[in-house]
Amino acid sequence: MCARFLFQVHMISFQCSPLSTADGIVATFRQCASLQEEKNLREFVAAVVLDEVGLAEDSPLMPLKVPADGVMA
Repeated sequence: MCARFLFQVHMISFQCSPLSTADGIVATFRQCASLQEEKNLREFVAAVVLDEVGLAEDSPLMPLKVPADGVMA
């Protein structure tokens, strides 16, 4: 028996750049989380796509070094 599960997926893209900030990335994750509120997570998932993530790695602001509690707060 093969079980197949199909999810509705909503993707939110964040365009990274050397000017990206942690606040911008956190805001994108929070937007994604708010889309999942009161949804059946067995049927719906929201995902963040960090586009050109290598560009954010070049930022002196180090926006990818956001603590997990910064996203979940």
